Parts: sequence; structure tokens; C-alpha cells
Amino acid sequence: MGNGPPKKGVGYFVAIYLIRPPLAVLGFILSPVWVLLGLSDKQLALRSQKKLERDVRDLLPFLFDERHGRVVPNQGVPFPPGFDYAFVTVSVDNLLIRFCRGRGDVDVRVASDDAPTEWHDLPLVLALMEKQDDPQRWNFVDLRHASRLLEPQMDRVKRAFAVGSDQDLRQRLAGIHASNRIAIREAEWEINKRPKI
Repeated sequence: MGNGPPKKGVGYFVAIYLIRPPLAVLGFILSPVWVLLGLSDKQLALRSQKKLERDVRDLLPFLFDERHGRVVPNQGVPFPPGFDYAFVTVSVDNLLIRFCRGRGDVDVRVASDDAPTEWHDLPLVLALMEKQDDPQRWNFVDLRHASRLLEPQMDRVKRAFAVGSDQDLRQRLAGIHASNRIAIREAEWEINKRPKI
């Protein structure tokens, strides 16, 4: 019944004495490589972020020269970001403007200083400020395109996100975000109800 420890078979000895030592040596050899790859990812991400920051400063100089904007940490963005994405956040008075570039796309979002986690697509904000009934979604071609559209609208965007102003814009943004969440849930439900293959 309980006469001593259980007997270990040949497989146990093969695993412990033949397979485990080479795997331990391989792990020891490869661990610096994994560390270097991790550092390499961070270095590449930092390089991409610095390049995006330079491009934002060069192509949207009005944010810094006239508006006295400053680059601030990218709160809520994991580092390093996935793929080749880079993020730069600029604070201008009561407004946060986040630039994102990656996979050939440029995205610009805005948030208020008093609600720094509520980001909104700048093209959507501009369309809503023009009181369009059915605002169309569009993307910026590049940072020059973003600069041409943002510079003449900066004062309006700042006023729209100032504390206590333009509640209509905020309500319309909240309504669009709520309908987007509903559409996403409906799409998820449709996908999940499909038969599994």
C-alpha cells in the first residue's frame, strides 16, 4: 500500500537527466537575446516617438510658437505600443491633442484637460462644430493635412472643450459614442451567434 515513495519510470530519468540540462543551457544562452529584443523594441518605439514629435513640431509649429503648447506624457498609452505606432500628446491651454502615426495612418484626437481620458476624433469634432446633421468619418492624409485643418479652427476647438462651454457638442459626441458602442455590441453578438466550425 504505502511502502515508500512512488517509483519513477524511465521517462522521468530521460526528462531530468537528458532533456533538462540542454534546455537549461539553451535558456541561459537565449535569455540575454530576449532581453536585447525587448530593449530593441523599446528603442525602436522611442525612436519612432521622437521622430513623430519632431514632425509634429516641424509641421504644426503654431501649436508651439503661437500657442505655447508643450509635449506631455502619453497617459493611458502602453509603451512600447504595438506594431510601428507612435504617439505624441501636446497640451495647449485647456486642450490635449494626441497625434498617432502607424501602419501608414495618421490619427489626431482631442480631449479636455478636465476629462483627459475622453478622447474624440478631431475630424468628427470639426464636422460636429460645423453642425452637420450626418457627420462623415474621414482620416487625415498626413500631418500637413492635419495642420491645414486644425490651425484655422484652433480657437473654436479650444472654446468647444473649455469647462462649461458648448454642451451641445459634448452631448452630440456622447450620443455618437453611445451609438458606436451599441453597434459594436450588436456586431459582436452577430459574430458570437454564428455556428462554430
